[in-house]
Amino acid sequence: MNGRVLDSIIWVAAAASATFSGSMAHTTERKCYANLDQFMIAKFGEDYKMDENISHKVASGALLMVTDKTAETNPSRYFLLPEVENNKICLVLDAPIALEVKFEQYQSGNFPKTIKTKSGGQGPDIDISYAWRKQSKKYLPAKCSSTHNDKTMAISCKSALAPFGK
Repeated sequence: MNGRVLDSIIWVAAAASATFSGSMAHTTERKCYANLDQFMIAKFGEDYKMDENISHKVASGALLMVTDKTAETNPSRYFLLPEVENNKICLVLDAPIALEVKFEQYQSGNFPKTIKTKSGGQGPDIDISYAWRKQSKKYLPAKCSSTHNDKTMAISCKSALAPFGK
């Protein structure tokens, strides 16, 4: 069986189970740290500073983005938000397949209400739109889709994130 046929079978199987599962799919555990260094050590180990695949930058407003490019095709991205009231930094989104990242629908202070990620590489592209949930103070999957051979269809966020243990 050639790769194109296998890709088509996988895409059709994903389409057959397509439903909107929204926030039931992937729930980032909102955990807070004393500072960015504590998060980096907890996530990547004491030697993270020597790993050229791990970087961080201000993503939008006060939102920080940590990128792990170990998986070159679809790097993992972690979004953290400083909390002034308790002087901590909190993980608000763990996006496992994020070759591309876009911020949309800004609130005051240049804070994005929506973060969209897109996968890359072989097989169908997976687009995941994460929405800010004020009550839980984190981003949750809101809408997922798969694009294959220029055809886009809605898929379950749960099935999109399941291969990544999310």
